[in-house]
Amino acid sequence: MPELDVAEVEALLAERFTGDIEQIPPMYSALKRDGKKLYELAREGKHIELEPRPVTIFSLTLVSLTNDELVLDVHCSKGTYIRTLVDDIGQALGCGAHITALRRTKHGQFSLDNAVPLDALISEQEAKGPEALDRHLFSLDDLLVDLPVTTLTEGQTRRFSHGNPVSDGLDLKPGQYRVKDDDSGRFLGVGEVVADSLLQPLRLVASGS
Repeated sequence: MPELDVAEVEALLAERFTGDIEQIPPMYSALKRDGKKLYELAREGKHIELEPRPVTIFSLTLVSLTNDELVLDVHCSKGTYIRTLVDDIGQALGCGAHITALRRTKHGQFSLDNAVPLDALISEQEAKGPEALDRHLFSLDDLLVDLPVTTLTEGQTRRFSHGNPVSDGLDLKPGQYRVKDDDSGRFLGVGEVVADSLLQPLRLVASGS
């Protein structure tokens, strides 16, 4: 096999595997066909012809190239199969490729920069007690910070919290919302507007959570 060249690999990554691309999902995935997950069908020896799916690779950086081993940094959209991406890159290079290690460094607002090692948590618990670990927890509201917020009146809060849709007095665009009580600011859950400002409860938080 010819030795891989850094400039050629970087050019290939930029020209063919960055931006909007299409992937054929692997058979060993959790996608469903006729009510069964693909990996279940694969274990039964069945193979299903799958259509390519669009994904976006926002950036694809060659971190290092040592002999025939690449280290890549990928920033991609939801639904991207990294193993498939690596396999496709290997095919394009004419040598084949597979993953030897895969590490997710960021997901949404979470990243390794604010991760706490397990050993550190254990040491803190032993020194200060389990309550000391509460400072590392995120509230449910914080986890959904990317969603816009809408607030409800007392009557609307009561309806929404009992699983009923709310529409009176709302003027909302379609989409998902963090829903809060206007009076107390309490996080009620996640709602979705489909049409006509009708706010449907999707996920509710029990009072006191």
